[in-house]
Amino acid sequence: MINLSTFPEYIKTERLDLRRIKPSKENANIIFDIIDNSRESLEQWQGFIEYIRTPDDMLKQLQKRDEQWNNKTGFCFGIFKNDKFIGRIRFFNINPGEIASCEIGYWLSDSETGHGFMTEAFQTLEKQLFGIGFNRIQMEIDSGNIKSENIAKKNNYVLEGRTRQSSWAKCCGVCDTLIYSKLKSEYK
Repeated sequence: MINLSTFPEYIKTERLDLRRIKPSKENANIIFDIIDNSRESLEQWQGFIEYIRTPDDMLKQLQKRDEQWNNKTGFCFGIFKNDKFIGRIRFFNINPGEIASCEIGYWLSDSETGHGFMTEAFQTLEKQLFGIGFNRIQMEIDSGNIKSENIAKKNNYVLEGRTRQSSWAKCCGVCDTLIYSKLKSEYK
């Protein structure tokens, strides 16, 4: 059984800081501005974006994510480069039992894609999760989301299968969900 009570609220990478995002008006405004500036591309694959229409909507989501952190059911980190918020990464759908598993999800602002920042954040979080005893990390990716699929492939995740017509994405409507995973025994 894994212990999530001491999971770090701050993780440093070579170029980034991953920080727990506390709910506040200031944080909601900062994140809302990033989302709003990247809305067109983020909405294609991130269904929750359509519900974030004001900073107050963002604050409600931050409060929900904070409650999940407190309940140990989900852990959401802001991705910061030089103290500037550029995206989010989180793990959720946590099974803390004997064969501990979770799912990872993420997004990055348009202006910061293509520089390896998400790969860096992803690999850092993956290392933490396997380090505390997770046996399996899973990613569910809408078919056609090439950037997310590239993250999975670049990090040696195995395509386990496809659930047909199980998701909806703004860019393509009903789509398949690709299930990728990595086991601790495959982690290098």
